[in-house]
Order: sequence, then C-alpha cells, then structure tokens
Amino acid sequence: MTRRPQPVLRSATPQDAEQVLSLWDLISAGEASGIGGWRDHAAAWLRSASNDPARARVVVVDAGGVVVATATGNLEVGVPDPHCPTGRSVRLVNVVTRPEHRGEGHASRLVDDVVAWARSVGADRVDLSATVAALGVYQRAGFVRTSAPRLKLVL
Repeated sequence: MTRRPQPVLRSATPQDAEQVLSLWDLISAGEASGIGGWRDHAAAWLRSASNDPARARVVVVDAGGVVVATATGNLEVGVPDPHCPTGRSVRLVNVVTRPEHRGEGHASRLVDDVVAWARSVGADRVDLSATVAALGVYQRAGFVRTSAPRLKLVL
C-alpha cells in the first residue's frame, strides 16, 4: 500500500505556475481555452503576485511536490462606503482542488488562510462567487449570501 505524502499548506512560488494554472483550468472545464493568451497573462500575474504579499495571496496545498489545491486572494482598493469603510476588500477566487483530493479539507484550510491574510492587510471584507457545491465550505468559514445579484460584461 502506497502512502500519500502529508499535504503542506504554503505560499505559491513562481515555480508553481504551471500546476496552479492546470488547477485553474479545472474551474472553467475548458471554457477559457478559447480565450487567447490567458495562461501567459495568468503566469505573469502569478510571478508578480508572489513578489508582492501586500497585494495578493496565492496559497497552495503541496503533497510531495504536487500542488493538489489552491486559492487566491486579491486585495482591491476602492471607494470607501458603509459596507467597506476603508475601501479595502479582498476578492477570493480560484479555490480549486484536484478531484482525487476533494473531501480532504483542503478548501477549508485554503479559505481560512486567505481570510487570515485579508485581516492582516486591513481589508474590511472578503467577497467571492461560489458554486452550489462549495457553499458549505464558505458558510462554515462565516460567509453569508447577499441579496446583490452578480453581473459581468466581457470586454
């Protein structure tokens, strides 16, 4: 019987880019493959983000050199308002686990890590969009549904 390596939560490095991007591919199930150049832009963003921990947090779960899960927090600075008094919020995105490692608690650990980072950079809140399947992970971490619909305009 082969034992799996003990998973370790750590900051992503530029060397993790290809594995992280492969996980991000799982989120869109191939939808993004038709959008030219996204991987190059994402790899450049990952390199930049790993050198600026005050702007973004990319965290991975590493099992023996294999990135099995990841999550990203990106600090957004906008106009202060009653819901975000300093104008500092974190967008939690790209929380994804390899299918064969789902149900092992990695997403919860990643979310907790990004939330702790958000507090450390002085954010007022953390925002995210969730799939129905992942709602439990976020609700256990204290996230609540909002009444505001989420819209987008692709340019």
